[in-house]
Amino acid sequence: MPEAPENPTAKFVFAAILGILILFVASWTIIVAVKDCGIMGGSCNSPDKGPLETFYDDTDGPNWIYGGESSHSSRWKTPQEKIGKWHGVTTKDGWFGSIFEHGYANRDRVTELNLSNNGLKGEIPSVLGDLNSLKVLRIGGNELIGCIPESLQSQLDKERSDLGGLPYCEPVSRQ
Repeated sequence: MPEAPENPTAKFVFAAILGILILFVASWTIIVAVKDCGIMGGSCNSPDKGPLETFYDDTDGPNWIYGGESSHSSRWKTPQEKIGKWHGVTTKDGWFGSIFEHGYANRDRVTELNLSNNGLKGEIPSVLGDLNSLKVLRIGGNELIGCIPESLQSQLDKERSDLGGLPYCEPVSRQ
């Protein structure tokens, strides 16, 4: 940050310019959030939405069962619905960090997937590894095959996760 000048008038001008700049950034942040989150027609899409939708499709999502209800009440892949409201998905709001890190506002990041005993079937899609904030993965009691993306090995909380006996994928060797 530039150092404030010694002259009192210059200090006032410097403070005013800095204040206007802060006000502009704060206003822009609010406008982006309002636009992105549905008030002006946006959908609050998270960068994790695509990988979750692929996971749903690849693990027979339309036939998932939980609490005796079919997946139609799960809210998965519901347009205009934040992913944190989808069954089994826990998110952390990425409000300010996301703006400066990725250039978008209020984009929820998945921190937990709790889908044990939900009737998931099929191979674990590699896009699961794109959930950069995932800390807890509970997928035991399902009919899943394959392996857990190697990229999740260092970020998952091993004591709180239930991988249903699935191994981590072997690292890809680069030659």
